[in-house]
Amino acid sequence: MSEVIRDTFITLHSSDILHKLEAEFWERYTNHFVSLSAIRKETTLKMLLDAGCHISASRDVAVELK
Repeated sequence: MSEVIRDTFITLHSSDILHKLEAEFWERYTNHFVSLSAIRKETTLKMLLDAGCHISASRDVAVELK
């Protein structure tokens, strides 16, 4: 059993596993939206903006975020 696990581990890490993971993430979550009420903390919003995230909000909510 340990030989099978070892061989599987080597096979996984011989491929570009991080690139595959990134591609799967973008494919799965491309159109995913998070409610602004879930990220109201200023530090979280700042980190998202600094990371290059696009935040869409109604005019009323956008005024509150400034």
